[in-house]
Amino acid sequence: MKHDYLPEAFETFGSTKERRKKIRKAVLALDNKVKMEKKCSIDNRCHSGFCPTCLRLLRKKFLRFVQREELAKREWYMVTVFVEGWTKPAGDFEPFGELKNNPIIKKFLKQLRKVGQPDMLLFGSIETVFKVRDNKPIGKPFHLHMLISGASKEQIRVSVRKTIPRPTIGVPLRIDHVQQTAKDLVRSSSYILKQTFWLRSESKKGFKKLESPKPQQLAELLSNLGTHQWGDRFFYIGIRFCYGKFSITPNVKSMFTKKTNNKSHKSHTPLPKTPKK
Repeated sequence: MKHDYLPEAFETFGSTKERRKKIRKAVLALDNKVKMEKKCSIDNRCHSGFCPTCLRLLRKKFLRFVQREELAKREWYMVTVFVEGWTKPAGDFEPFGELKNNPIIKKFLKQLRKVGQPDMLLFGSIETVFKVRDNKPIGKPFHLHMLISGASKEQIRVSVRKTIPRPTIGVPLRIDHVQQTAKDLVRSSSYILKQTFWLRSESKKGFKKLESPKPQQLAELLSNLGTHQWGDRFFYIGIRFCYGKFSITPNVKSMFTKKTNNKSHKSHTPLPKTPKK
């Protein structure tokens, strides 16, 4: 089956084209505060971080990489972190600032490298949504989503505590174990690389849903994220994204090979010795 590495109900190419038109219209209305190429074609992709078509392509590339490298065989944790001081109030059009190169992200990655295994893998994203509760605007909380393999739940928790200031309300940190199946890892991976620009509607009864933002809300999200390229929200450990391709870094790849060879030797049952006559 073609593209069997994609999750069910994966967005269609046509839907991203229509969404791109709306985003491009919102970009033009902002009078050069942010930029996005007019066209994006199969022969000349715009690679804009605003472009739903390019982001769909990036997600497909990553999910194919997950399948090719058989990453579902590893143990993974899905991590969500909300950060103190990272919420943009409703009505704020100022840029958030650095995305994947944010100092807090760099500090966390450095700390996790110290305690994690040598063959650790991590891929994550910084994102935001326009949050509304009972039809009242709450703001736009920038936050982190990550998938981590090669570090324990406690190592992740301690690394977050040491490097990331978290709000005292809500659930600032969530660490969930991912089931060791290809389907579960694909679903989690796709969520981390999901499309931007959503309205998150909540109610006092706990009902939550994602929907398309209104023009004013979309304009704020565009302005807050600022002009960026398709890979500028994503960060990694042990994984490399270069020239539109994902790969495992050579040092981690060599450790995979070494571990596989060791397992192969251990599983080999030697022939019984011939008794001496």
